[in-house]
Amino acid sequence: MGSEGGVLKVETRELREEEMPFWMALQAGMSVAQAEQLSYDPLIFHCWVLGAWLEGNLVGGMEVVRSVRPDYAVGVNAVVAATHQRIGIGSLLYKERGRFLLERGISKVVTAVSIWNTGSLIFSLNKNMARGVKYLRDCYFEGEDKLWMEKDLREATSVFDEAGVGESYRGGSQENFVPVTPKELFLNSRPRRLLESLVNTDGFHVIGLVRPRYSGCDNNLLVLKPRREGGDNE
Repeated sequence: MGSEGGVLKVETRELREEEMPFWMALQAGMSVAQAEQLSYDPLIFHCWVLGAWLEGNLVGGMEVVRSVRPDYAVGVNAVVAATHQRIGIGSLLYKERGRFLLERGISKVVTAVSIWNTGSLIFSLNKNMARGVKYLRDCYFEGEDKLWMEKDLREATSVFDEAGVGESYRGGSQENFVPVTPKELFLNSRPRRLLESLVNTDGFHVIGLVRPRYSGCDNNLLVLKPRREGGDNE
């Protein structure tokens, strides 16, 4: 699988324009030959696409767009091939994105993630120290709530101690935990209103997610803490 001594031989870099069919094929689950027959929105060439290549195949990628704020970029899309998930491809892409953007004077990345997208929340919050800085109710569609995530690329990345925080919850420390129930139950619930208030009004950030196997709770728990004074952005 392109590994030597347990280390994957993965090349991460910006895609060239002629390589865009590989990216389109990965996103759509089609062959490169099929993708080459398609017409593309010219706007795709106005964003950066960072790819992970293994044995000549594009196995993962991320789209990033420069924001109107010169020190910010927006993470638009991220895909890892189903055959290459859970082996560190996403982490390699995140590291490449940080290096790539810092070289261009961009220090922060923002993106919107559904509060029911457990995989993306675990990756962004728990593994890469992004922060949920705004709660977006009915984002694009009614009943689709998202967290506006912000990652400061200058901060050292540490791993959120999901098991340790879950143990604290089981021990009775339930302050600043908000359960995320299935959508049909959550939309008219007190936790939805509480989460929106804590993040948008009361000065809290979402810093991690604890899954049921660690908390003993029936649902995912979002973990919040107050913003650092003079630190985290509004």
